[in-house]
Amino acid sequence: MTLPALARRLGAGISVALVLATPTTAQTPAQNDSAAAAARKDGGLPLIATRTLSFDTDEGTWISLDLSPDGTTLVFELLGDLYTMPVEGGEATRITDGPGYDMQPRFSPDGSRIVFVSDRSGSEQIWLANADGTDAEALTRGARTNHMSPIFDETGDYVLAVKNSDVWIYHVDGGSGTQITDLGDDAPNRTYVGPALGADPNTLWVDLRGSFGGGFSVGSDPLAKPERLHDGYGDPEVAQSSLREVGQIQIAEIDRSTGDVFVRTHDLEGAFRPMPSPDGRWLVYVTRWDDRNALKIMDLETREERWLVMDVARDESQGGGTRDRDLYPGSAWTPDSQALITSWVGKIRRVAIPSGEVSEIAFTAHVEQELGPLV
Repeated sequence: MTLPALARRLGAGISVALVLATPTTAQTPAQNDSAAAAARKDGGLPLIATRTLSFDTDEGTWISLDLSPDGTTLVFELLGDLYTMPVEGGEATRITDGPGYDMQPRFSPDGSRIVFVSDRSGSEQIWLANADGTDAEALTRGARTNHMSPIFDETGDYVLAVKNSDVWIYHVDGGSGTQITDLGDDAPNRTYVGPALGADPNTLWVDLRGSFGGGFSVGSDPLAKPERLHDGYGDPEVAQSSLREVGQIQIAEIDRSTGDVFVRTHDLEGAFRPMPSPDGRWLVYVTRWDDRNALKIMDLETREERWLVMDVARDESQGGGTRDRDLYPGSAWTPDSQALITSWVGKIRRVAIPSGEVSEIAFTAHVEQELGPLV
């Protein structure tokens, strides 16, 4: 298990009744050798589970979730395992288990599979499984590479994810993948997180941190998508976008056919986790008003934006979130673009669009964690 995952487990603050088995002694050298051999064979962690942590809960922390394409089933993460339940809420069913930390699940376009991140092999890799969690298999491998925020493309044949601060694309049948951002020896030093697809499959929404100079053109019409100024300075008569010395992290669009990048937000405190609606009308994202995190909504037809919901979950722009958990928990739109399902303050919530009316999606879940022996 990676250290961030271990820290998350040890630091999870949920008030529940715990049931622990009798503590046991540490693993013997022979058990260590046996566990290590088994881990090499099945790609798991070299740990022999000897204790069980068991409890029921109706809340969680930093819950990333997704909604099936037919709008009936939620999949979400809770303390390193994945669960499903009806979109109306109720009793959740655990679909993955084990000592590895499984997180950031996303459905395929046909709803038959999920993609998620797991550190069960020792580093945070992309895994695929059936929608019920069965037949899980690793899509990526590597002892010193970590991935986050995977999503299927519109065909379901490819997975896009962040690897080493860039967006990569992988075929579901395997392979080494292809980097699709900041290509070339003279590429600027930028960090990409939170990839999301909207109505236009040619557009990839991302969070962008780093150099915003030169080649980001918005043209004279702020609603147009003009050609990029390839030399970085170009025709002085063509306006270029500027972040006006505001937050270092902003939301951008990537034209997948050309690789051009267009900055779309200019928020003082930064803009996090783009959530474009399926119908192409809305973009919801996270920002701050003073010390309060909030959801903001942008009308993509007019580029007008306003506050949607105040006092949501804290973003992780200052807490290392770009290393393994992204900047904000993953959320999901309903297929009709009438609501956004997300989470904050321990609960899963439905936000009506565009009114911002909030209702809770209540759930209960049985958590059962297998733990190694005490040292």
